[in-house]
Amino acid sequence: MSTQPDPILAAIADFKPYGSALQAVMNTDDDQAVDKAWRPAYDRLNAIYRMTPETPAGLLALMDIMLEWDGHHLRLTEERRGEADDLDDADRALVAAVFRHAKRMLEQMQ
Repeated sequence: MSTQPDPILAAIADFKPYGSALQAVMNTDDDQAVDKAWRPAYDRLNAIYRMTPETPAGLLALMDIMLEWDGHHLRLTEERRGEADDLDDADRALVAAVFRHAKRMLEQMQ
């Protein structure tokens, strides 16, 4: 495992102001502001999801951001657990990727 700072942490730090800007306008009637904030936030979030964490701290940060931004959609949060609707292929791929990263790190730690 790397002793260098995990690049995913920098990517998450870069995303946070864009995510905050999007959250600030999400429940407004200002569609133009939502459209303006949505693309930069989701481009950065998707870039994070394509990264492979290199440290346990990076994996934890990835899981935190995933739960915060997509936990409801992926039915990982309490209010959505047990719902009958199925995850689509992209949703399953995202969850599977995080589990692969977690499994790899746990194996390295043994």
